[in-house]
Amino acid sequence: MDTKKYKVKINTFREELRRIYSSLSPEKVLIVSMLLIISIALFFGALVVFNRPYLITIPSYGGKIHEGIIGTPRFINPILATSEQDKDLTTLIFAGLAKRDATGEIILDTAQSITESEDGLQYVAILKDTAVFHDGQKVTSDDIIYTINLVQNPTIKSPHRVKWEGVTIEKNSDTQLTFILKKPF
Repeated sequence: MDTKKYKVKINTFREELRRIYSSLSPEKVLIVSMLLIISIALFFGALVVFNRPYLITIPSYGGKIHEGIIGTPRFINPILATSEQDKDLTTLIFAGLAKRDATGEIILDTAQSITESEDGLQYVAILKDTAVFHDGQKVTSDDIIYTINLVQNPTIKSPHRVKWEGVTIEKNSDTQLTFILKKPF
């Protein structure tokens, strides 16, 4: 490849531009500069317009969500939620160890794994390292135990209390706990 040939062409092109520039009056230089700036702006504007249909919008962390519901929520607390409005809002706001997907299958939420014993009387849950509250504090076994103890407390009158009757919880570590049942679920 002969690079000298290209260097000569580039130098010739530069000389031609200098000659044209020196032959223009100051007014024409201003007009040419403005036209050049406008054409560059239009070029990049056209790139944005033509590229926009091919972009994929990915939600960022944080932000706001607007949820429309019919009726008035009473308890925006998963422990006390009874109405459909309450359940809809708590599903959006709070996370559990597991949840159901659109097809009704159980998928893990804040739990990394949930293992059932052979006799069906014990479930060992391990929390994800990424499970955190909105303020960045890690979710621990103590938080899960505290929440379930509130549900089991008869004074609170949680509608979920019946589901948790007879279940005891043991803390194995900060990220692992065992649910012990009296009879298989």
